[in-house]
Amino acid sequence: MTIPRRVNFLENTDDLQVLILGRLGFSTDFIVKKTGLSEGQVIYRLAKGHTRRLDYRNGESEEATVVLHAVQKSVAYGLRSELDGKKMENEK
Repeated sequence: MTIPRRVNFLENTDDLQVLILGRLGFSTDFIVKKTGLSEGQVIYRLAKGHTRRLDYRNGESEEATVVLHAVQKSVAYGLRSELDGKKMENEK
């Protein structure tokens, strides 16, 4: 059992990491594995940091917009390459 402590997003890297991963839409299980915090601790920190993963998943957050613009070309290129490869396999 861990000793209770104050949540401090500016001074504790685990607390800040919870918000970062939460704002990027990651699951509670993933955040627990990355930070070593309990599920309850993660959920509490997300609520205290006013972080709603649904905003990211729905594309309504600033983070979602940034990620979408940053990776869109790369993902499109990868998909085209994959689809071209499957097209060539089907033609054989």
